[in-house]
Amino acid sequence: MVLEDGNEISWHGSYLELVPAHRLVLTLSDRPGDLVERVTVDLKAIAEGTEMLFTQSGENMPTENYAQAEMGWRAFFDDLQKLLAR
Repeated sequence: MVLEDGNEISWHGSYLELVPAHRLVLTLSDRPGDLVERVTVDLKAIAEGTEMLFTQSGENMPTENYAQAEMGWRAFFDDLQKLLAR
């Protein structure tokens, strides 16, 4: 991932579970070694479209990094929503 300031983040991880149109579970980290976060995305069809339940867990980051991660995920989802609304 290339940030606006030109810095790069090298993400790595593995897919643990994939149920098309329903569930995605993966590991994710930008740190060396085996310390990863677990990301779970559950999708549910609703009358208005699709409801998403997103969870990040693992507690392998410093506490202050979770607020940064939340801001990053929210920005990503906002951009994704704009693209899907086209």
